Amino acid sequence: MSKKIYNAAMLINSIFCKHLMKCFTKHALFPLI
Repeated sequence: MSKKIYNAAMLINSIFCKHLMKCFTKHALFPLI
């Protein structure tokens, strides 16, 4: 059971991180262009 929860948490974390990094990169690079 805890392994399932762990896997779900990792999946959510990776999706959230990707989304966050995409947004961060966009906002971070925008003023430089």
